[in-house]
Amino acid sequence: MIIRLLIMTLAMMYATSANSQTYPSPQVGSVKFRGNTSSAGNQTVLQAQPSASGTLSLPAATDTLVGRSTTDTLSNKSLVAPSISSPAITGTVTIGGVTQVFPTSGLLVGTTDIQTLTNKSISADQINSGLLGSAVAVRPNNIAPSSASNTPRTISVSVAPTYNFPEAFATEFDGDFSNTTIPLYFTLNGAVLGQPTTGYQWSPALTPYQTKFVNNSGWNQATGSNDGRTGAAIYRTMMQNNGQGDIAAYYTFCTVNSSRAGATTWLANPACIGMNGDFGATANGAYLQGVGDMNFNDGGFDISVIGTAFNFNRTNNTHALGEIWLGHYVHSYGTKAIDAGFTIGGPANVGFDTVTATLTDNAAFNMGQGQKIVFNSTSTSFGGGNFYGDAIGSTYMTYSGSSLLSVVGGVPTLQVSSGSALINGTLFTNAAPQIQSDHINIQTPKTPATSSAACTTGDHAWDTGFIYVCIGTNTWKRAAISTW
Repeated sequence: MIIRLLIMTLAMMYATSANSQTYPSPQVGSVKFRGNTSSAGNQTVLQAQPSASGTLSLPAATDTLVGRSTTDTLSNKSLVAPSISSPAITGTVTIGGVTQVFPTSGLLVGTTDIQTLTNKSISADQINSGLLGSAVAVRPNNIAPSSASNTPRTISVSVAPTYNFPEAFATEFDGDFSNTTIPLYFTLNGAVLGQPTTGYQWSPALTPYQTKFVNNSGWNQATGSNDGRTGAAIYRTMMQNNGQGDIAAYYTFCTVNSSRAGATTWLANPACIGMNGDFGATANGAYLQGVGDMNFNDGGFDISVIGTAFNFNRTNNTHALGEIWLGHYVHSYGTKAIDAGFTIGGPANVGFDTVTATLTDNAAFNMGQGQKIVFNSTSTSFGGGNFYGDAIGSTYMTYSGSSLLSVVGGVPTLQVSSGSALINGTLFTNAAPQIQSDHINIQTPKTPATSSAACTTGDHAWDTGFIYVCIGTNTWKRAAISTW
C-alpha cells in the first residue's frame, strides 16, 4: 500500500511539471491538494467514499473551478431552470432579448406585484385601474409644480375620433379615444347603491373621480361687503376658441333606459341629473351658492350674451304618470320662507318678457287666489347690498275669489266682480263717458238743503219729488217729477 501511494504521488508531482498529461480512469482515494504554499488553510479534501458514481468533466481550457461556498464572477453562462435565492444583480442584463438596467438599490416590481413606488416618472403612461393614495400627485398633462419648469403635454388631434352622435350607450366607448387624456368606463352593478325604503340615499364613495378640497387659507378684507376677497377652485379649465363652432367646458350625455315597475307617478322613475349636489353650513352668516358667479364682459366689442339657455324638444304630453316639463323650478321646503324666488338687479330693459312665447292658455302670469301684484315695494340695503324688494308696498291688485280688487295706499279704490264695478272715490274721465246701458242708477237719494248748498258743477241728485243738477259752484237747480 505504501508503494502504491508513493507511485501515485510521484506521478502527480510529475504532472505539475509537464505541459499535458492524461490519466485514463484514475482512482483517487483520500488525497490532499495544496496550493503554492504549505499552509494548512489552502487545501481541498476530496470525498474518500463517494455515495454514487458520476463523471466530472473539466473544461478544455485553462480555468478555475467554482466552489459552492466561494465568491466568483461567472461569464457567458446559461442557467436552465435555475433557483436563485437572494441574488445581487447590478448593471445591464439581457432578459428575453430585452436589455434591462438594474438599479443600484431597491426592489424590482412585477406586473402583478403590489408595491409602493417612490420618485418614479412614467412616460407615455396608461393606468387602466388601481388605487391612488392621498399622497400621490397625478398630473396627466405633466405640469410641474413650478411655473418655471412647466412642460405640458401637447396633443394634436388631426383625425376626429370615431363615435356616433347622438351618442348611444351601447357603442359610446367603442370608438377611437387614443387621444383622450383620462378615458373611463365606470359601471355600477347589483345593489351597491343600496336599497333604501324611504328618504334619499347618496353614495359618494362610488363616484369614479374622487376629489377632496380643504381650504385653510384665503382672505376676506371687508366686513360690510365682499370686497377684498380671495377665491380658489377645485377644477379650472381655460378655453380658447380660435376655430369655428362651439366648445364647452363640461358636457353631459345621459339617457334613462329603465323605469320603476309599478310606478304610479313620474317621481318614482329613474332620473338623469346633469349637475347635482348638497350644500350646507356649520357657521352663522355663511354663503352658499349653487352655481357660482358667471361674469360676462364684452371687452368693448358688440357681442351677444345669453346667461342660461335651455332648449326643450317635447313631442309627447299624454301625462300617463303625471309627467311635467318645467323651464325653471324653485322649491322651498324649510320651516322659514326664502326671500325671493326670482330676482333681477341692475339695469335691464325688460324684467320678464313673454312676447315671443306661444302660450297655450295665454297665461303670461299664473297666480293663485289672494296673491298680489304689488307696485310700490322698495329695497332696503342690508347684508352689503340691495338684493330684492324686501319692503312690500301697499298698492297692489289681487283677486279675492269673487272680485278683482285694486288697492292704492292701502285703500280699496276699485272692485270689479261679475256684472258690477265699485269705485271708491271720484271717477274722472278726460272724455265724455259713453254708457251703453239704457239707464243710469244712482242708488242713494239726496236733497240739497238750499239752492246754494255746496256742490261741484255737474253733480246730480234726486229725491221723491225732484231731480237736482249743480249748474255751477254751489248753485243748484231742480225739476219736479211725477208719475204718468
